Amino acid sequence: MKNKHFNIKTVCGIAAALSLASCNWLDVSPEKVASFDDALKNKGTTENWIYSCYGPIAETSPVTYRTGSADGGIEYSTDEFVLPQTYGIGAQTMSYGQVTSSSDLSHFYWTRIYGALGHINLFLRELETHSPLGVTDDDRNLYKAHANFLKACYYALGLKLFGPVPIVNEYIDPNTPSEEFPGRYHYDYVVEEIIRLLDAAEEVLPPGYALDETWGRANDTVCEALKGRVLLYAASDLWNGSFPYPTWSNTNFETPGYGKELVSHEFDIKKWERAYEANKKALDMAIANGRKLLQIEDAERFMEEQDITVDDIFIPGIDPKTNDGQEFIKRTMLMRYVVCSDETMSNYEYVWGSTSAGYAAEYAAMCGLPRNLVQLNYTTNMYSGWSALSPTLNIVKSFYTENGKLPANDDDYFDEPAWLQRAGIDGHENIINLNTRREPRFYAWITYDDCELGPFISNGEPLNVNFLSKKAQGYDSSVRRDNCQTGYLSNKYTAPAVRMTPNTPSEVENAGHPLAVNRYPEPFIRLAEIYLNIAECCAELYLHKNDASKLDEALEMLNVVRERAGVPELDASDCQGEMSILDWVRAERTVELFGEGHRYYDLRRWMIAPEKLGAGVRKGLDSFESKKENPSFEEFNREVTINQPFSWSNRMYILPILMHEVYSNPQLVQAPGY
Repeated sequence: MKNKHFNIKTVCGIAAALSLASCNWLDVSPEKVASFDDALKNKGTTENWIYSCYGPIAETSPVTYRTGSADGGIEYSTDEFVLPQTYGIGAQTMSYGQVTSSSDLSHFYWTRIYGALGHINLFLRELETHSPLGVTDDDRNLYKAHANFLKACYYALGLKLFGPVPIVNEYIDPNTPSEEFPGRYHYDYVVEEIIRLLDAAEEVLPPGYALDETWGRANDTVCEALKGRVLLYAASDLWNGSFPYPTWSNTNFETPGYGKELVSHEFDIKKWERAYEANKKALDMAIANGRKLLQIEDAERFMEEQDITVDDIFIPGIDPKTNDGQEFIKRTMLMRYVVCSDETMSNYEYVWGSTSAGYAAEYAAMCGLPRNLVQLNYTTNMYSGWSALSPTLNIVKSFYTENGKLPANDDDYFDEPAWLQRAGIDGHENIINLNTRREPRFYAWITYDDCELGPFISNGEPLNVNFLSKKAQGYDSSVRRDNCQTGYLSNKYTAPAVRMTPNTPSEVENAGHPLAVNRYPEPFIRLAEIYLNIAECCAELYLHKNDASKLDEALEMLNVVRERAGVPELDASDCQGEMSILDWVRAERTVELFGEGHRYYDLRRWMIAPEKLGAGVRKGLDSFESKKENPSFEEFNREVTINQPFSWSNRMYILPILMHEVYSNPQLVQAPGY
């Protein structure tokens, strides 16, 4: 799919056109009022302005992997991945507990949220006094609806990152006295404002999807889906009675109806009921508007179009000549295509997505590709991945077995002492038991030692990954940065038909793009998430109200996602042993939404981040810790603790506001612990 969205360059373009000096939340006033006449000259320039305000949504995408220390990407700071410590990127600043009130990481998000809000408010103000050529009253209403949606998006992002945030619904002149600046509003008040804005937008925005320049912008389904997610987060433990700083409050600013309180400290079951209703409505609207989960017949069609057969795909222990083997391989390919296809290919799973964030998911794909990808000669100049985005052993163990259970809970799976022993796979002697008899999503998204990556990725052939060899993908002391850290790499965003050749660098350079992987939309909201949101609401309502119908509905929603992934369905008896229905919901989110940016927020809202993100928790195989070149099978296949300064303190539940913002605005209070 071509890039049909407005990216941050467009935002900078409109800023330049308006002589905007920066994206500070108050510094959005143009130097020359006459520039407004140009920006609102006609329908085209007017739409350029309002639609450019979608840009920061893509720039702050939770899917985007970023290499800088101050350009976001904090979603990669969870226990899903480990990166080389030498990278020094923003995700590591967060995972090491090094974010402070002077951190550029906070600046990245804060300025994009309030810079965007400033642009939107300025647009709305000027639209009232200008008459752009060709703009009708219906057009004006549509632009205002997009403005309402965008405001809701940025407030929702602010809530996820900073907790209670200021509401700025009108343009604030930079000369406004500091005592009139808004402070943080109560969390629940901001939620209500988001719902109000989305309701207003939903009344006007189009009801469906079109494969034109509007793809990626909001419609009524996107509004309802975002509403469901916001209410789900608001019902979760962190914001529903269990915030760990009970005395945190405003000192000067008051929220109407809440006073100086910022967070509610009593549990309210009605929040879960409301989240349930919103997500149910979102699902109904999505289905009515043509959204549906990608299915196995779609994978079969994609494979045929890309000349991929089941015989091209190696999965240990799976025989492509049997019906069961063919089914398993197709399910694996299906899960690869979920985020490596688009609506032009009839993938209707995305409720909302974007391709406008530059490298985006492609960058994550490249960081998950092994070094020495095109295996010609070790001394030649070959095109490589970066071998950096390394899933932890913790996450590897979170994928189910072929029986749809966690390896630790599956009595029919290998005993744990045998997990790291040879599996005895002909032609692949270094595959361990833990990497066999797993579910299709494991083989779709995880790269492991002695697997076959492809099927065409290495100059038209599959790549047999070899982490034990320095000359292949193993540890190499001469490589300063890009060694695999855990014995695993991520394959989620690498399109199945990708081919790397010795000429790839020049081919890509000539094409004006630094990467050689296919461009597909980033998943902002997938239909699978809405099913899982409903399942979580039902699980919470069942546990709190003992409503058996909600257990049945939670299982129904989970099984829709599990069945599509080729995982056995659950019934009520599965919720009476090691795992409750809520445990199953959380386990399913961990797998299905792997690498899509959700886990950063899930671990926080569930308030289990301390046990998942603290020191000494992240594990891996010994592909790096011993720094041994060409290790033996036994030396490589041992569980080790990743030796990086990971840290957790409760202040990390939310980001701090930059200290200079707090100093300049007497209404703002800093996040607790900073």
